[in-house]
Amino acid sequence: MEYAICFLPVIPVRRTPEDGGELMTELLFGDACEVHEYMDSWARISNKAYEYEEWLTTKMLTFISPEEYKAYDPASLPVISSYYTEAFHTEKNEHLLLSGGSVLPEYRPDGTFRVKDSRYRIDPEVVKPVTESLIETAMKYYHSPYLWGGKML
Repeated sequence: MEYAICFLPVIPVRRTPEDGGELMTELLFGDACEVHEYMDSWARISNKAYEYEEWLTTKMLTFISPEEYKAYDPASLPVISSYYTEAFHTEKNEHLLLSGGSVLPEYRPDGTFRVKDSRYRIDPEVVKPVTESLIETAMKYYHSPYLWGGKML
């Protein structure tokens, strides 16, 4: 079994292994998944948070070790509670635009988190534990337009 994590702002996840396949959900930054099989440039995965099996293109995944996957607990990791925020590389002139609900792996109280072998800095005011931010974050999206399979605005 192989394991991966989403280190892009968002990855579309489809019902079938084709670009025009129905959008079922999206992996947000920091979501981890199991890879069950490959078909050409597609992988059938299940997200650790909800375990549905769907398809995405393999070029968008960052593979992680079984130990990293086993230690990954989405319910205990902090998430971004604002609609969007920027994360800045601690050493290079790079940044990421992350959406609300994104999970921050190896987050530290100084506002930094890990992406592969690098650390990024984020405003700690927009980061909250899932258990503290669930209702607040849900209320921000109240009256939002519905997008089948979408997880972000």
